[in-house]
Amino acid sequence: RNNWLQLSFTELRSLSSFDQVMAGMERIARSFDSGSKAVKGANYFLKRKDSLARYLEDGNYPIDNNLAERMVKPFVIGRKGFLFADTEAGAEATAVWYSLSQSAIMNGLVPEKYIEYVLTRLKNEGIREEVLEDLLPYSRTLPGHLYKK
Repeated sequence: RNNWLQLSFTELRSLSSFDQVMAGMERIARSFDSGSKAVKGANYFLKRKDSLARYLEDGNYPIDNNLAERMVKPFVIGRKGFLFADTEAGAEATAVWYSLSQSAIMNGLVPEKYIEYVLTRLKNEGIREEVLEDLLPYSRTLPGHLYKK
């Protein structure tokens, strides 16, 4: 943030820690042999300083990407299953399934209940724009029983 007076105690501690890490990386970049792995690592870090500091600008930014890593895990576990998708359409259907179920999880839904609800609505009402809008995993019109308790 531009004005340090507006920072909370936690944000000040984070900023202080971040500044210390940056100072350490700059020391490594200056002090070690330019071809060393330590300098390569420090330079990699320093080149991404602005991106790494995003969480200091806005409390809505996560400090890490753990959520994204957890969301990718089912794909990693299921990747051998992709080898047996006999067709491009089969591979695409699998990708859509994973994407839909992970989006449901991210929005607090029980994936099995949500997908059953989506398929039932599409079967009964057809694939129309207004139906699809209501079925998005972040739609505020989804029934309460689809959410985790």
